[in-house]
Amino acid sequence: MHHQDILITAIDEAIRLNKSVSVSSIARDAGMQPSGLLRFYKKEQDIMTGNFFKVIEALPEKQKTRVREQLGISTNATLRSLLEVASPSELAEALRIISERYSNLRIFTESSDTPVAV
Repeated sequence: MHHQDILITAIDEAIRLNKSVSVSSIARDAGMQPSGLLRFYKKEQDIMTGNFFKVIEALPEKQKTRVREQLGISTNATLRSLLEVASPSELAEALRIISERYSNLRIFTESSDTPVAV
């Protein structure tokens, strides 16, 4: 099965099984324009690789797992690889968690030991 067909089948299943899921909601969660995902869904146009993986991550867990298995994607992803395909809202959540964790640690003083964000 072609990569497009695998993802389109998963989108179909997600929509069929979850009343709150639509092409637009998946696109929004993936940080894409709904029209771009709709063209992909209708097989009118392919999507960029980064968006392809963002759409996978925006799927409900069951469909996400199935797509990963069918495409041979390891679930032992590194933090870097996960962040590279994260949606803007997921990146914001990751930064919020890091910020909370850092502020709770309070291990650095106001000296040269304090890391600087680049």
